[in-house]
Amino acid sequence: MKPITHKVTWQPQGPTDCVQTSLSVLLGALGRPTPVSKVKKDVPLHTNTQGVVIGTTFAHAALHLRRLGFRTTIHTTDIDLLDRTWEGLDAKELRKKLTQRKKFIRHPFLDEEAVEAYAEGYVSFVRAEGRIKHPVLTTKYLHRLLEKAPFIAAVSKQYLVSCSKKRFVGKTGKAVFDDVRGQTNTHAIVVAGYRDGRFLIIDSSAPNARAGRRWLNAEHLIGAICLAETEWDNLVITAV
Repeated sequence: MKPITHKVTWQPQGPTDCVQTSLSVLLGALGRPTPVSKVKKDVPLHTNTQGVVIGTTFAHAALHLRRLGFRTTIHTTDIDLLDRTWEGLDAKELRKKLTQRKKFIRHPFLDEEAVEAYAEGYVSFVRAEGRIKHPVLTTKYLHRLLEKAPFIAAVSKQYLVSCSKKRFVGKTGKAVFDDVRGQTNTHAIVVAGYRDGRFLIIDSSAPNARAGRRWLNAEHLIGAICLAETEWDNLVITAV
């Protein structure tokens, strides 16, 4: 497969805004530069009725791109909240399926409000004429997407960088490392290039721009995406 390198500028993220930062990075690469502060206003963090930060769902991130006029697709390998036989369902059918499915979901740490946010995000995305695909993720598949443009990938943070699990404390959702009481968490990155079996990732959580641009073995990246199933985030978002 031929080498690919897109011009993508690294940006540092805040404690809880990796999704918004990755959206800002991607929009800049697509010729629509938008500061993170503006993205955060348009794609806010969700909070539950107790005021505790839930986070931002990737479906709402994809919805934002769709509302900006991009031909946006979610490529997911989720088999828990969604189902691989649902590809092509319209918003009405998807809402019906998700309403039925929610009755049987018992997530280890996402509460009912978080589940509702995930489900609502997908329904709103499809209603806005966004597309959901359920592919088998391979190096060739990701390379084909990358030929068109950079894209956002949701990954398991622990598998990506071999860090400890995290425990979220307080209403702000501040994260502290805790290998015993902590939980796994997902993270947003931008995939910007390919060469010799490795993908170039732009990671806003890195301490600086040099560390935030690194080449990752294709198997490592695909594994990190698939292991984001812990929060139903095992997906890729393309905007072209």
